[in-house]
Amino acid sequence: MTTGVPRSRAQAGPDRQAGWRRERLRRWTGRVVFAAVAVVLAQSALFTLRDGLKGLVLETPAQRNGWGGAIDLTLRHRETHQWFAGQRVMSDSIPGGFVTYPPASYAIMWPLLGWLPVGPARGLWAATSLAALAWLGVLLIRHAGAHGPVKALVAALLPFALDGTRVCLANGQLAILLLPALVTGVLLLGRDRRDWLCDLLGAALVLAALVKPSFAAPFFLVVLISLRRIRPALLIAGGYAALTALALCFQPIAPAEIFRLWLRHSYNVLTSPVGSANLHSLLGALGLSAWSVPASLLALIALASWLSLHRTEDPWLLLGVTGTVARVWTYHSGYDDLLLLLPMVALVRTCAEAAAPAWRRRVAAILLVMTWASVTGLYWQWGLSKIPNWSDARGIVWLGVLVFLATQPALGSASLRPPANSPAATGVVGPA
Repeated sequence: MTTGVPRSRAQAGPDRQAGWRRERLRRWTGRVVFAAVAVVLAQSALFTLRDGLKGLVLETPAQRNGWGGAIDLTLRHRETHQWFAGQRVMSDSIPGGFVTYPPASYAIMWPLLGWLPVGPARGLWAATSLAALAWLGVLLIRHAGAHGPVKALVAALLPFALDGTRVCLANGQLAILLLPALVTGVLLLGRDRRDWLCDLLGAALVLAALVKPSFAAPFFLVVLISLRRIRPALLIAGGYAALTALALCFQPIAPAEIFRLWLRHSYNVLTSPVGSANLHSLLGALGLSAWSVPASLLALIALASWLSLHRTEDPWLLLGVTGTVARVWTYHSGYDDLLLLLPMVALVRTCAEAAAPAWRRRVAAILLVMTWASVTGLYWQWGLSKIPNWSDARGIVWLGVLVFLATQPALGSASLRPPANSPAATGVVGPA
C-alpha cells in the first residue's frame, strides 16, 4: 500500500508532461497559423486600399474600362444636387433606369454629397469610408473572440481585405458606410438596457442605413420581429416617412408620379442581366426573370418566419442569417459582398464555442474558410475570377452557410446563447 502511491504518481507524471507538451504544441501551432493568416490579410488589405482609393479619388471610369473612378458616387452626387435644386431626377428618358433610390435616400445622402462639389465629396467619402472600415474592425475584435494581439490584428484586417471593399471604394458605393451602422444599431437595440437614449441612437443608425433599402431592409425585420422592439421600429418607420416627405417637397412633380417612376426604374434593374450570386441573377440565367420580385418577397417572408420562430440571445446568429439573406434576396453586385462579414463572425463564434459539438465546430471552420475564399481581396490575384461561373457559384457556398446557421437553433444550440453578463448579451460594450 505504501509503495502504490509513489508508483501511481510516477506513472501520472509522464502523462501530465505529455499533455503539457501537446497543449504547448497546439498553442504554438495556433500562433503560427494566425500569424500566417495575418500576413495574407495584410497583403490583401494593401492591395484593396491601394486600388480602391486610387479608383475613388484619382481616376475616372474611362480609365478603368467603365467601372471604378467613383462612378456610383458621381451619379449619386449629381442626383442629390439635382433633387434639391428642384430638377426632375426620375424620368422615363433616363437610359437604363439607373435612378433606383427612393426619395428618402436623397435626404439621407445630403450631408455627405449635397453641399460639396464632386471633387471634395470624393475626398470626404474616402475619409468616411476608412473610418467606417476601422469601426468594423473594432466590432470584429470585440465580438469575434479576438484574444491576443495576433488574433486582434486578424480581426481588424478582415474588413480591409475583402474584394467587395476594393470594388465598393473604387465605385464610391455605400456598403462600407452602412454595415457598421446596421451592426451597431441592432446590437444597441438588442441590449437589456432599454431607455430612450439607446433606442434613439440605435434607431438613427438603422434609419441611416436605409439609404439603400435593398441592403438594409432585412435588418429592420430583426428589430421588429426577433428583438420585438416596437418603439425603435416606430422611430425608424416614422423617421423614414418624415425624410420621404421632406425630400418630396423639393420635387416639382406629384409624389404619385415619383413613386411610379421609381418602381419602374427599380424593376428594370431587378430584371436586367446584371449583378451576381443573387436570386435575380439565378432566375435570369434560367430564363425566369419574371419571377424575380415574387422570389424576393418569398425570401423576406422566409426570413421573417425564421426570426419569429428562432429568437436567440446571441445577436450575431441573427445578424449572420440576415446578412446572408440580405446579400442574395435581391439585386446585388460584388461591392455588397461585405454583408458576408456577418455570417463569418457567426461562424467564428461557433468555432470558439467549447460547449458546441465537435462536428459542428469543424463544419463551421470549413464553411468559414470557404466563405472567406469566396470574398477574399486576393480574388483576382489568385486567379479565382478565371474559373467559369465562379462569381455566381459562390452563392452555393453562401447557401450552405445559411442552412448551417439557420438550423443551429433547431439543433439545440442553447450553448450558443451567452451568459447574461457576457459582452455578447450586453451589446457593443467590452470584448467578446
